[in-house]
Amino acid sequence: MLKASLILLIAPVAMATLTPSLPRGEQIIARSAGEICVIPSKLSGGEYSKKDLQLEQTLCSYDINGSAATVAACGKTASTNPAVEFYSIPEGMTAAQVEAKSCDVPESKMLTKYKLSTSCSYTPSILGYYHLSRLLGDVNQVPVSVLRTMDVQRHTAIGKKTIAELAAKKQGASLIAQTWGSLLSFLSPGSTSPKRDLMMTDDFKQSYGALQKNPNKEEKYTDMFFGGADQAARAVNFRDKSPIYQILKSSKPANILVSNRFEVANVQKVLQMKNVADMILLDTLMNQSDRFGNIHYTEEFYYVEAGEVKHAGKMTPEEITAKGAIKARAMMMKDNDCGVNRPNHLKTAGLLAGLAHFNPETYHKLLKLNADLASDSMKSFMKKETMMTDADYASLKANAAFAAATLQNACRSGKLQLDLDLDGHFAGVAMNTSCE
Repeated sequence: MLKASLILLIAPVAMATLTPSLPRGEQIIARSAGEICVIPSKLSGGEYSKKDLQLEQTLCSYDINGSAATVAACGKTASTNPAVEFYSIPEGMTAAQVEAKSCDVPESKMLTKYKLSTSCSYTPSILGYYHLSRLLGDVNQVPVSVLRTMDVQRHTAIGKKTIAELAAKKQGASLIAQTWGSLLSFLSPGSTSPKRDLMMTDDFKQSYGALQKNPNKEEKYTDMFFGGADQAARAVNFRDKSPIYQILKSSKPANILVSNRFEVANVQKVLQMKNVADMILLDTLMNQSDRFGNIHYTEEFYYVEAGEVKHAGKMTPEEITAKGAIKARAMMMKDNDCGVNRPNHLKTAGLLAGLAHFNPETYHKLLKLNADLASDSMKSFMKKETMMTDADYASLKANAAFAAATLQNACRSGKLQLDLDLDGHFAGVAMNTSCE
């Protein structure tokens, strides 16, 4: 079920503490100050692209310490998560010079974010979304992420500097300042920290978390937000007010709901239906509690070629004309840190149970995932590669069983139609509509 490299995985761990010296992933890359970055093992059947593999290597190439620094590191000062952001170093400057300007340098580009298990954020959620999204067919543009550590003294210094900067801007009482303060209160006690196993290595010299690629050119998907006082209310509002979700509940076949003519409006609608159904599944599996208001999209080009629908992020005007390409919004799920050990708002709102349409490939991959979660090798993978605890894995396993039973029962009863497929809808490719 898993690739051969996983045979190297060693004895299971009950808690999520990280021992930097123990074998993990495909490769452990040493960085300065004793820091490490892990190139993860891969799930068999997971659709990891060549670009994914290259990005993993790139993320693990970054160094943030002293003369070894290849990127600058600054504390996040917006929103709510006390992440450390890595920035490129413009020609003619050093990392220290960029950091002295709080990484606010026009030529400097934000490359990635380092988040750990504090505030709403949870390392296993970020890493888990990456691997599960690939296992389900590389759905919804979940960014590449890797497991990394950071020297505690360096991390603490970044935090103190960030809090001082916020205070100087008269933002010392802001939520982001408070979450930075909370993080430092967990890092400082070391072995006596109440979160030591969830954010510190077992020698207490380093923090650990997920380093996630920072996407670009994405936009907020405002069409997917319908307000609400909290995430539970937002899930209910999405269920009751989203036009796409109402279509997803319809008993009519997809080819009746949406014309199969390859036109912008039709492609966009089928794509939205698939994106939303995939989002609901992934978030139900992962106990996501901060989705609504955190959905994004990128604009992609779609065209029919050799009997299938293909897409590309960039095309020349000549290529667009020659291939008859159209532009549509593709969902991106880039904010995935608030999950796994959180309330399952989508499940409570009944979003998965309400679906009457689903992608056949994703459906069959879910059934396989549900079966594979019973294996020791899958449990070992998720604990080693995503830092899930036993309780986290039990939750994922239960959610997968619920999702598989819900969709399969609906399929067998005729309520759920496996007809959300761009190739099948617009290129006439036969779809595997078997419920088994």
